[in-house]
Amino acid sequence: MSYASIRSLARGLRVLQYLNTVIEATPVQICQKLDLPRPTVHRILDTLIDRGWVYQSRSTSGFRLTSEVRRLNQVAAGDKSIEALTRPILTQLTVEIAWPSDLAVRDRDAMVICDSTHRISSLSFEAGIIGRRRPMLESALGRAYLSHCPEAERMEILEGLKASPDPAAARAGDQSFIAELIEVGRRDGVSSCPDLADGSSIAIATPIRFEGRVLACINIVWLASAMPHSEAAAWLTPHLLTARNRIEERLDINDPPVLPILQ
Repeated sequence: MSYASIRSLARGLRVLQYLNTVIEATPVQICQKLDLPRPTVHRILDTLIDRGWVYQSRSTSGFRLTSEVRRLNQVAAGDKSIEALTRPILTQLTVEIAWPSDLAVRDRDAMVICDSTHRISSLSFEAGIIGRRRPMLESALGRAYLSHCPEAERMEILEGLKASPDPAAARAGDQSFIAELIEVGRRDGVSSCPDLADGSSIAIATPIRFEGRVLACINIVWLASAMPHSEAAAWLTPHLLTARNRIEERLDINDPPVLPILQ
């Protein structure tokens, strides 16, 4: 093996290490962060895509790690990540109901999807879901988080949303809306957005709770054209809550799961 090939390997590993610390990155960002020539970065990314370790998001054109790299990371970490803990249970859930399920963690004022069963669902209707952000007030994942997180954390999130120009944060100051959101989430165990006329997909979500806080949230997503919200929620809620309970039973106070590093 030549010194040139070893140098290329080292550069490729640096790109992988950097992508492991962010949700996604453009070639320009990688060049600036790692001080690498642009042609070199493009060759590395092409090679990593060819090997199945990196893919390019259709929605943003940024580059992200695939589940193959995450699996390697989990083996190295002794399978202590939140993804490794939840994946077998969410896989079984998808086998039972066919519709896909996502795992998401909070990143400031949004929920970021860090794992998904879209890849194995026979009813999957969305690709490249990992890394996408879901708004706190206009997604089932966000509402599930807000309804169960500690009050001080919820107030911090809402204050940040009030200062946001994003239309999805417009109701952060609506106290009656927030109170109902919390009441419904705690009463039913799941949260959803039946008030939003999206017209394409619908979801219900529930939090994974640990030591008085919310570690992450999981959901079930289906096409609005396939089932009305009330009918689907009545069928799917028991399945989702059973999966949540199984995950929470696996949580160890002495060895909590590792959450993904987000930018």
